Amino acid sequence: MYVKCDSVLKSEPVQLYIDTEIEPAGAKSIVSVLVKAWAEAPFNRPNEITTTLNIEYYVVYVTESGIQFLNDHKSESVRIPFNGVKEDCFSFVRPVIVGSEYRGTEKLKIRVMPELVGYAIVPSGFETAEADGLEVKREDITVFSAIPVPNTEIVYSGEAVLDSEMSDILASQSTVSVESVSIATDIMHISGKVTTYVQYLKEGKIMGGTIVTPFDEDVLAKGIVDGAVAVPFAEPQGEVTTLSDGSVKVEGVISVKGFAYIPATYSVVTDAYSLTKDLNLKFCEAEIKENVCISYDKSKFFGSVREDSFAPACIAALAAPGITALNYSGMKPIKAEGIVGAQLIAEDVAGTPFGITAEIPFRTECYPLNECPGTVSVYANIADYQARLRQGGTIELSGEIGIKVLSESTELIKYLCDYEEVGDKELSDAPIVTLYIVGKDETLFDVAKALNADVGRLRELNPEIGAEVAEGDKVIYFEN
Repeated sequence: MYVKCDSVLKSEPVQLYIDTEIEPAGAKSIVSVLVKAWAEAPFNRPNEITTTLNIEYYVVYVTESGIQFLNDHKSESVRIPFNGVKEDCFSFVRPVIVGSEYRGTEKLKIRVMPELVGYAIVPSGFETAEADGLEVKREDITVFSAIPVPNTEIVYSGEAVLDSEMSDILASQSTVSVESVSIATDIMHISGKVTTYVQYLKEGKIMGGTIVTPFDEDVLAKGIVDGAVAVPFAEPQGEVTTLSDGSVKVEGVISVKGFAYIPATYSVVTDAYSLTKDLNLKFCEAEIKENVCISYDKSKFFGSVREDSFAPACIAALAAPGITALNYSGMKPIKAEGIVGAQLIAEDVAGTPFGITAEIPFRTECYPLNECPGTVSVYANIADYQARLRQGGTIELSGEIGIKVLSESTELIKYLCDYEEVGDKELSDAPIVTLYIVGKDETLFDVAKALNADVGRLRELNPEIGAEVAEGDKVIYFEN
């Protein structure tokens, strides 16, 4: 019997610097530089994967004729060391922008700091011995074997009126928050929301607003069954347009990928003997996933940015925030802390727009509903976010962080992987009656093996014993 236990490996994070130079024609000052990143399907090599990292740049700047916007794109090949990955693995890469900086105007130099993590499903398993004709001891084990969630695109679309006096849209960014995942046979039901942050012009001034588009979809995921645990990752790609009635339309696709753990129960032979043959038994060990659980919770955060140069009536324009740092520890509860990074645009008292980078620390505790011992992985995303300008030059920032906890524990299984017959047992023809006193931690199988007896025969001769024996029980045995 082959016990399938494909597992998910996660690479060590790889951080790098991507430098580029953009020439915004006639720029007097740079208001903001927004960036987003995505990775293409990786190419696997032994202990390494290679992907193409794409960086999209959105630059808002001021010229003699007013506020302008341009975007640019850069692609770069990235190699990620990934111990254990093989050529035939299913794999994907998640990039996260952990920081960016820029300097200059007419020759704008931008440095982006992405962090990339690779995930791969590695085929694995073990073959157990076919112990036909032997007296065997079996143990039922539940194995969570990983399968890929096929790359799927969910279409989303929504409309909203941000401002009836809005003129041009400068830039937009979208984030996805997956809030619910449920499983049926071959179907993964996923729901959440896409939050699109829009920067636009109103009477020559930069303003900002958000459009929230919920989604609720069934994704075909062949091989998923009831009891499975799905871990999807979602990334949005879309565009924002203005309609004739002044409303703003958001439409695009959510790219969903990830993996799922499928439970299967196997009856594994852990010991064996023969009534007539001497055996040479070979035992092996395998590490299997014993418990997989997932938990999702939300935690509020709050912070503020103060600048004396803020215009008293200015409204900050929003950009998509991100988690720029995350650390976690403990288990009961899981303590997570990190930094929310947000790029804002405000105006000074002279009406000149300028960019601000805000860093808001957060700290939260998660209490998983189920017992989740073992190795813990924590993922965080921005579930909600607002920015408000208060009197006195203070911008208040608040929102919610979604915390996803995945926990896996492993168990070392000892099993019979091979055996050979090495000769006939020397059996006495004389009838012998044996009284056996059960020792500590012995099972009825252990007693039968010690007496070279059939378990059924022992039950027949000792009807007073239950499903199992206990230390000190007396077991009688004799041949017919």
